[in-house]
Amino acid sequence: MKLRLSDLESARRNPVAFRQGDGSVRTFGRGMSKNRALQLAVFEFHRRGNDLNSARAYLQDTYHRNFKREDRLSRLEEQLEDYAAAYLVQGHEVIETRVSISIPIGNDIDVTGQVPRLDLDPNRGYVAWFFSHGPTEWREELRMPLLQLYFAERMGASLNDVTVGVYDFSAANYVEECYSVVEVQQAQVEAADLAAILTTDSVE
Repeated sequence: MKLRLSDLESARRNPVAFRQGDGSVRTFGRGMSKNRALQLAVFEFHRRGNDLNSARAYLQDTYHRNFKREDRLSRLEEQLEDYAAAYLVQGHEVIETRVSISIPIGNDIDVTGQVPRLDLDPNRGYVAWFFSHGPTEWREELRMPLLQLYFAERMGASLNDVTVGVYDFSAANYVEECYSVVEVQQAQVEAADLAAILTTDSVE
């Protein structure tokens, strides 16, 4: 059974309702959103060797092919430029974008999904980044400590050499967190308990 990374918090909040709704096999629309267009332009920025002009042209082309009104394009271009400037100031090396992940949490359940960016910070180690378009309570999300452990194992690094974080396009800033060994272990226990609830034969 596969549990989408993006569904993990829904399952965590109410595993019984999530299971009864068969959330693990829900399908989602594939239509283009303006925020999605911006994120695709970010991936193009890195794919083209951090070429802002290529990324901007990609954003404009994607926008014109999918949306009729021009009202949001200039703001998206500003956010792309802010992102590029913030990235260059960081001094990180992007190892990979759109990183596919699969984390076994027990009872034959794998949490699967995609992490937008994995960096090497020459001063601190590895950083896995998500994107947001406004403030979120991401530090409390179960996926974050699980992903810190996942990337530590994947990269052959210690837990303290991996951080996870979010780039917020609306605020144009990065915030990251390094969870303690105890916090990661607690997350593993909670994830295993969740897997047991989702796969039990009878739920009261």
